[in-house]
Amino acid sequence: MAHTTAWNEASPAGTDLASTIDNSMRAMKLDVRERMAVDHIWGVSLDDDGKHKRVGLVAAPDTVPIQTLVPNVMTTPTGGAGLIDLKQTWNTPAILSAIRTDITNMQSGAGSLLMDLKVNGITMFGVDMAGNFTIGGGGGTGGGTGGGQTGVITVPTTFTAYVHMAAGATVSGDLTVNGNIIGNNGNIYIRNPSAASDATIGVFMGNNIGYNGQIIFCSSNHVSHPDQLIFRSNGTGGMRIDTLQWAPIVIWAGGAEVMRLHQGGGVSIGTAEYPGAGNLLVQGTIVARGDVNFAGVVNVASAAGSPVGGSIAGRMFMGTSGVAIYFGRGAPTITAWTGSIYLRSDSTGPNNRFYVSTQNNTWATITASA
Repeated sequence: MAHTTAWNEASPAGTDLASTIDNSMRAMKLDVRERMAVDHIWGVSLDDDGKHKRVGLVAAPDTVPIQTLVPNVMTTPTGGAGLIDLKQTWNTPAILSAIRTDITNMQSGAGSLLMDLKVNGITMFGVDMAGNFTIGGGGGTGGGTGGGQTGVITVPTTFTAYVHMAAGATVSGDLTVNGNIIGNNGNIYIRNPSAASDATIGVFMGNNIGYNGQIIFCSSNHVSHPDQLIFRSNGTGGMRIDTLQWAPIVIWAGGAEVMRLHQGGGVSIGTAEYPGAGNLLVQGTIVARGDVNFAGVVNVASAAGSPVGGSIAGRMFMGTSGVAIYFGRGAPTITAWTGSIYLRSDSTGPNNRFYVSTQNNTWATITASA
């Protein structure tokens, strides 16, 4: 708002009559009031007149608009605010900002900070132009990342805090937590920053699928993506492993798959083939160091059928001597250890039902009584 008259220190002139001094005094009071009232309370009360109602700055180039030229010394034993103590009451639906700084960064040197709070000349909290911050004298990297070596962020127990790292944020070092990381009806995400696809590996903790305390190793879209494994507490102090949809639990060793637990309870070892619900499929040899008890049917090489002359694909070894039980159609033609037995599935009588391997690698029939 423009003032009534321009400031003029040459008025009144020395030639003006003394009888006009009252007009000059009133004009001076008007000039002072209009200029002081821009930032001060004026003409309101004897208690408040002269106090600041605002601080409006028209800063000159290359100057520090607000600066204490001589630091004030605080000696009061009762403590209190040392430098800035502000209070305000908000009672409006409008969006407000308690502290706001808007920098038009046309050019600035490396290391420029939006905020620099120091103790004894060392930055204890600083925010750079990219939003990275430094705590406790350290150096932060990545948006919203604290890099201080000794900095501590303390949150009251009655306060709900959120730490959010936007996409692309990076912690370039170890993150040490001397306490608990708790996902309480929420999630904690730890993902591979180099992968942007849905297959990004992550850790989720919280109550996202209805179980408190769960830890979920899965993709970023853990509700619909099949590559996932969930560890949950079953409520009795144990642990339950859940797979969602048709996702199997696959165990790898040496860069190759060695075991797979399929949905429905089927287990395959050495192969990814689905054995059927509740079945065990082993692509290799089963070695038992003790007794093996079967409450049901044992099928040996069921896929081999009944080969003519027998086959080494379907046999049952007895001990470590190499003696085994073979089966097939027709007379045996395979080579077997002495004492091995051959069961013929198409026998025509008691004289060709059973065979035993002899010392010279031939087979002798065992005559049945009927």
